[in-house]
Amino acid sequence: MKTAQIVLFFLARPHYYPELARRVRRRLGAALLPKPMGRNSRIAAQWAGQRAVSMETALAQMGVGQTPPLAELFPEVVKGAELRAQQCPVTMGGGGGIDVLYQLARHLKAERVVETGVAYGFSSLALLLALRDTAGKLISVDMPYPGRGNERYVGCAVPEDLRSAWTLLRYPDSIGLPRALKSFSKPIDLCHYDSDKSYEGRAWAYPLIWKALRPGGMLISDDIDDNTGFRDFAEEVGIEPVVVNAAGGGGAASRHVGILVKPAVG
Repeated sequence: MKTAQIVLFFLARPHYYPELARRVRRRLGAALLPKPMGRNSRIAAQWAGQRAVSMETALAQMGVGQTPPLAELFPEVVKGAELRAQQCPVTMGGGGGIDVLYQLARHLKAERVVETGVAYGFSSLALLLALRDTAGKLISVDMPYPGRGNERYVGCAVPEDLRSAWTLLRYPDSIGLPRALKSFSKPIDLCHYDSDKSYEGRAWAYPLIWKALRPGGMLISDDIDDNTGFRDFAEEVGIEPVVVNAAGGGGAASRHVGILVKPAVG
C-alpha cells in the first residue's frame, strides 16, 4: 500500500495518532542510522534452527501432558472456525501453533491471558477453549490492517459462545498492550506475542510483558527467526528458551516459535 493511503487511514482515526507518530519516528530513525548486524534474519534463523525441536519434544521437555490436537478434541468448533475464515473476504494471517497454545494454557491452568495479533482469531480460539477450564479471561490486542477493510472480520474464527470471556482491543501494540496488561489486577499467566515483529517492536514489548508475567508464567512469541529480537531478550533475562518448529506460512519452509518461562521468585 502506498504511504499516502496509510497516512490517510491513520488520520481518519484520531485514537491511532500516537501510533502514526511512532511509525514516523521509527522510519526516520531507520533512514538515518545504519542497520545493526545483530538484527539480521539469517543470524536469527540459524540461532533458532540450532535449538528447534518438535512440538511433542518441546512439550515433553516442559513436563506438559499432551492431548490430541484441537481438530480431534473439538472437531465441530474447528471446522466452524475454518469455514468462517474461508468465507472471509479479506486475507489475514494463518492459524499458527494453536495446539501448543492450547496445551500450554491448560498446563498453566491459566486464568489471565493476553495476546497481541489476532487476524482470523485461531490463536484466540485455542486460548479461549483452554480458559473454559478455569473460567479465565483473554484480552487480545489487534490493529486492523491499514486500508484493507478488515476491521469487522478480525477474530471471525471465534464462535459467539466463547466471546463472553474475550475482550478485543482494536489498537496498535503501543496503545493496546499497556491497556491489556493493566486490565488485570494480578500478574498474567501467559502472553502470546504475534504482532509487531520488527526488532524495535519486540525490544519495546517483551520487557513490558515480562514484567507483567507471574513467576512460572510464559511468554510465547511467533516468528522469532525474523530478527534477533527474541534471542537478544532471552540473553538479557538469562533464560534458555524452548524453540519449537512450526509450519511455515506464506510459502516459508519452516518458522520458529519461542517460549520463555519466567523463573519462580528465589
